[in-house]
Amino acid sequence: MRRILAKDGFHCSIITLSPGDETPPREAQDVEENVLFTIEGEATVRLGDLNMMLKKDDAVLIQKGQAHVIAAGPNSWARILRVDVPPRQVVTPQILTIDG
Repeated sequence: MRRILAKDGFHCSIITLSPGDETPPREAQDVEENVLFTIEGEATVRLGDLNMMLKKDDAVLIQKGQAHVIAAGPNSWARILRVDVPPRQVVTPQILTIDG
């Protein structure tokens, strides 16, 4: 994995997998929302019992708290862009009252 951008809480990385390779599991407590976009090749994203096949130009949103593994097929390689999305901040506007 090669980090290509880190700004304002967003982290973008390129993941390159050779045939048969897979990423280490990302545990649920370590994962904010992230987007996986297939730049080249094909990969399988394993989310518990669910396997999602990603081909070139496919994308998937990994929800906060979902542990997952990204795997290249036995005869294919993959290059994936991963964008880690920072936690959303809820901003409560200040309410002003005017005594009059």
